[in-house]
Amino acid sequence: MTLNSEGYDEVAQQNPSEHAITLPAFDPEVILQDEVKQLLSLTAPIILTYILGYLPGIMALILVGHID
Repeated sequence: MTLNSEGYDEVAQQNPSEHAITLPAFDPEVILQDEVKQLLSLTAPIILTYILGYLPGIMALILVGHID
């Protein structure tokens, strides 16, 4: 099996920007608004999980705390 160096030369001579994918420019304010909406949609489950994590300890203090 012989390697064909012509194929490598063709690839080496190509301009990388010919095959580059360009993305349209987005308005940074729109991107920021989308990010804030996504972050705020995650806050309710996080806060609920935080409260439920502390609830057993708080309930134990309420139920047993008056024994003193």
